[in-house]
Parts: sequence; structure tokens; C-alpha cells
Amino acid sequence: MIQMSRAVAIIADNSTVGVFAALGFDTFQVKGPGEAAEALRDVARGDYGLVYITEDLAAELEEQVKSLRERTLPVVGIIPGPQGSRGVGFARLKDIVEKAIGADILFKGEER
Repeated sequence: MIQMSRAVAIIADNSTVGVFAALGFDTFQVKGPGEAAEALRDVARGDYGLVYITEDLAAELEEQVKSLRERTLPVVGIIPGPQGSRGVGFARLKDIVEKAIGADILFKGEER
């Protein structure tokens, strides 16, 4: 029998986690890459099916995020931080689509 992971985790700064905590998600409030790395390790050992991390933290922890993405669970998503979107999440989606179908259907050769 396959055991389903139930929880969603959010790894972000104080201003970002507040909204998600109010919605009932498990939140990991961090003050920088060191604390975020520790939170990612905790999430990897936990019963999480999905973890969201802000773009700025994901950029600082690129290797650790990449390592998690090679696993089945948790699924890692990137969300904008308090500064707004830098396009990291969309760029990742573009890469996934290109690998899956073998063509760039999102930009059709245009650089963003």
C-alpha cells in the first residue's frame, strides 16, 4: 500500500509565511539561507507531499533544491518572495515543459 504524504510546507521569510500559516499550512519561518537549508533538511525527513520555497532562498540553495527535486516526494515549488517575482518559477516550468515535449511552446524562441 502506498502511503500518501499529507502536508504542505512553506519555507519563507516572516512576511510571506504569515499568509500561509493562516491558511493552515506548515510554515518554516527563516531569516536566511542557513536557516532555510536546515528547514529543507527537516522537510525532506518529514511527511510532506509539497514544499514551497521563495525564489531568493531557492537561488541560494540551488544544489539542495535540485537534490530534493530528484526525489519523488516532496514536490518542490518556487514562489515569489516579498520583493515580487524574478521569474525563477516560470523559468523552471519552461524547462520542465521543454524536456517533456522537446520544444519551447511557451516562448517559441523569444527570450524573456
